[in-house]
Amino acid sequence: MEMKVFGAISALLLTAGITFAVHSSAQIQDQNDIIRQLNSDDTEQRIEAFYQIKEKGLARDNKELQTALLNLLDKENRLVDGALRESAQQVGASARYGEGYSEYHAWLAELVMSFADLNDRRTLSILMHSSYHPTSRFIKKMFVSRAEQVVPILIELSHSDLSIRRAEAIETLEFLLTDYRDKISDGTAKAVKQSLTERLSDSDPEIRLQVEHSLQKLQRINR
Repeated sequence: MEMKVFGAISALLLTAGITFAVHSSAQIQDQNDIIRQLNSDDTEQRIEAFYQIKEKGLARDNKELQTALLNLLDKENRLVDGALRESAQQVGASARYGEGYSEYHAWLAELVMSFADLNDRRTLSILMHSSYHPTSRFIKKMFVSRAEQVVPILIELSHSDLSIRRAEAIETLEFLLTDYRDKISDGTAKAVKQSLTERLSDSDPEIRLQVEHSLQKLQRINR
């Protein structure tokens, strides 16, 4: 009797082990397939894979998928800027890659932000090169936690060859000095003002006008 019970238990454990192994193998295969989709040159495949990850919460505590998503955001940022360059800033990403692209790009940045290591310079740079409003919740969070670290990235963006990026960076730097001045040192604030002043000679007249207004606003605040 005991031998029969032992045999039955052994059979159950063996079956369970085989089932677990098969399940684990399937999960690894599924993840590999998703990562391949994320790396695809086909925009629709990348978007489909991303939403699958987002809706199922697959990136939670999964370092491999988190790294893949960070690299994906970097890729999408470059595609967005590339589309602007190729069209002399006349055609945005949605016009080139489809109506839902901008929303996808924004959701991607938000998901990456949820697990990002903000102590890593590359991660910070990728996030700051994504699309956002200069006074958005995303920027406020960055200024509260990493203002000193993001300033050099914003100054770099204020010298971008794309006037759209320069304008965004200038507005973001102005917001930093007007609303989050206490988050940066005097030396950093001076560097920001110097960077803004340099843009008074920008090749784009709209940028020059924007900088004039920003500097006037800052002068009024500091009186």
